[in-house]
Amino acid sequence: MKTETFQAVREFVSEELGVPVARIKPETRLLHDLGVDGDDAGDLLQHFSARFHVDLSAFHFSSHFGPEAGWNPLYSIYCFLFARGRQRDIPVTIQDLAEAADIGVLKYAA
Repeated sequence: MKTETFQAVREFVSEELGVPVARIKPETRLLHDLGVDGDDAGDLLQHFSARFHVDLSAFHFSSHFGPEAGWNPLYSIYCFLFARGRQRDIPVTIQDLAEAADIGVLKYAA
């Protein structure tokens, strides 16, 4: 990961999410540390792709983020019984985004 790429991604994430730049480190996770999930994660990644010319076609969104929705008891029961450990298991970090910006593809997926 190039230092200048990391700085550009860091500033991009700060602007997009309204998070202070000082809070964003290479190991910062989008979901777990910054609370980015569902449609917000999708929007962030689409803007990231456009800004840094990154191909997202090999990225498996549901391995990293959950769906956008209010609380749905049936969906919660389904996830508890059948989909535990299948969604949101793999964190996406700022370093992952910077590396994707360097190579032009985000393919971090299960």
